[in-house]
Amino acid sequence: IARGDIVVEVGSSVSTGRGWPKLLGSKVDAVMDNIVWAVYYNNFARNETGFVRMDLDTGMVTATANLRADPAIRAEWVNDVVVDAVSGAAYATDFTLGNIYKMTPVGSRTSSDVVTTIVATGVLGGDPAPLYGDGPNGLALVPTSDGTEAAHLIAVTFNAQMMLVDLVDGSSKALAVYPEYYLNGMDGIVFDDAGEFLFVVNNGYGSISAYYSCDGFMETATLARVFKTSCPDLSATTATYRSEGGDLLVTCVQGFASVDSYPIDVIPDVRSLILGEDGTLADLCAWNPTTLRPTSKPTPNPTVSIAPTPMPTVKPSDRVLPSKTGHTSMIVDINYFVAEGIAYDAIHDQIVLGSLA
Repeated sequence: IARGDIVVEVGSSVSTGRGWPKLLGSKVDAVMDNIVWAVYYNNFARNETGFVRMDLDTGMVTATANLRADPAIRAEWVNDVVVDAVSGAAYATDFTLGNIYKMTPVGSRTSSDVVTTIVATGVLGGDPAPLYGDGPNGLALVPTSDGTEAAHLIAVTFNAQMMLVDLVDGSSKALAVYPEYYLNGMDGIVFDDAGEFLFVVNNGYGSISAYYSCDGFMETATLARVFKTSCPDLSATTATYRSEGGDLLVTCVQGFASVDSYPIDVIPDVRSLILGEDGTLADLCAWNPTTLRPTSKPTPNPTVSIAPTPMPTVKPSDRVLPSKTGHTSMIVDINYFVAEGIAYDAIHDQIVLGSLA
């Protein structure tokens, strides 16, 4: 895990540590920004997968659990993680079994004693037989209007499903998503701070799809804008939203193989690229959700350039707004570091990266 440099090494394919070469999703605790949760998957033998929690100030691993070894859980491939800012609990997806796990620190957010439960079983299907399951991949907590603990999360999968999960009773349902052709290769997802836009990374297509909902993502999600990244080999995987400036930062993993410098795409002030300078979510919700023909229309930022269509079969007229991007890039120059997980530390205005290698 890195925040400007490698500050915690929990073991990797190039270290003498315990041997967890694949840290996948990682998230910063918004209240205690030195605390980072990450999920890991050690190899394709599937004999160890779970979570690890680290203290960036001390460089210590403060809690960990191999959920594969837990007889009550028997996880197959823990893939992504998100942290509730109110409770300090973390939620994770199982890419193969289709489960959603909740990791709850006992007593305090820094407790080394963490209880893990299954809050949703078989979400998005999942299958323990194939090497690559079709269960949930990226996930994000649906923000609450009153700042209370999240009651729902959204989980997505490579096989073009976007599901709403009730964290109280574990039930789930598919959101009605329009249009459906940008749902392929869904990987990491993240909300903006206002909870009005859900950004979905389309791994293998090199694009980011921005969705809005006029019902708080309880029933529907509608495409607002598609952004083309500059990721080599179209290998965009995860994203985080930077509160300072409203930028969207996207990791490029270059086939998950290179251990050289990695680019991170920066889409600046992403909300204004969708809404224009004075547009609001209400402007988008004034559109007809069936025909997508506007009765009123926000003016997109005119200073950005038109990007290539990520999927050539998509007709530009089918989109809510033309696909535009004004991205720049930064370089992660750390040897043997494959930046798969990315998270934002709002307190320090820094990003935290987790490495596969």
